[in-house]
Amino acid sequence: PRCQFAGLAYGDIIFTVQPHPEITDPILEDYIRVGQNSSRYPMDTIQAAHAMLHSPSDASPFTRRLAQTLKGAT
Repeated sequence: PRCQFAGLAYGDIIFTVQPHPEITDPILEDYIRVGQNSSRYPMDTIQAAHAMLHSPSDASPFTRRLAQTLKGAT
């Protein structure tokens, strides 16, 4: 929620992403639990993160674009 861009493409040459596929739901649940015990994040941010935890993602379009990029397709 605090990052404006999760990925960038510069033409067909450079494709960068910020997400970490190794981060699973249980890890995110731990992050949220730790965050709610800290004054670092407002409670509404913690509640929004918890509410979005199991919601569908837009991973399919991202996955297709990444596959195309790695295969050299446009």
